[in-house]
Amino acid sequence: MIDWHHLFGLTLMDYVSDSDYDVELEKSLSLQQQYLDVVIIKKSQGKPLSEVPDGLDNLSQYNLLTYKSLWEPLDSWALNELIGSYVTYRKQVSPSLRKLLPPEYFRLYAVCTRSPQQLSRQVNKHQRNFLASKNLDVATLDALKGYTFKEILPGVYDILWGAEVIRLIVTSEVSKQKQNALWHLYSGVGDNFAYGNSHYHWHHPIGKKLLNQLYELYLKEEVVMSYTWEDFGRDYAKAHVHLLSP
Repeated sequence: MIDWHHLFGLTLMDYVSDSDYDVELEKSLSLQQQYLDVVIIKKSQGKPLSEVPDGLDNLSQYNLLTYKSLWEPLDSWALNELIGSYVTYRKQVSPSLRKLLPPEYFRLYAVCTRSPQQLSRQVNKHQRNFLASKNLDVATLDALKGYTFKEILPGVYDILWGAEVIRLIVTSEVSKQKQNALWHLYSGVGDNFAYGNSHYHWHHPIGKKLLNQLYELYLKEEVVMSYTWEDFGRDYAKAHVHLLSP
């Protein structure tokens, strides 16, 4: 059985299929086997994305995404790793080290299942130290505090980490709306998974195989699932008639 990270990346790959974006999974960034979970890359051809999930409204040319599953914490170290991956990746895709692509070509995302309880405190402490190193006065530091961890939508936040903005998406907190069906599949909540299964429209027949493995992961993690295999099969068939052979 493949793991949460691989399933998550494959689901995003399905979501952007036939659009003007592409997805690379577990991008190798160095000889030391440093991997980035997902890169979403803008293509020159394809249809615009439809029903964009909350938090992905600001996609740019290169979108670097780190993912933390049900029992993995999203903490300050994970954000540092994402920034490090961004620095390395920007060098790799730029024409040369002397001619780096502009920073606005890149977006950083951290997607996690659980609410990162300690992260707000860690972000505020990190940012205060960062800003203090710029010799700003106390009044200015206090005024900037509200911008370090800003809620955009339910479950969607912008984090100021050093000089970079990271878009945080908490899949268990996003609103229960159709465009968020993809997030609900990875929410870690049985009822939300059922909602995601009913409303996410897979583009490829392989979706059923991915969903089978995802459902089994939920059972393995002992997530409370009032949702049965029979419910799962019925809702999948109802939502994906367009994939069935005539």
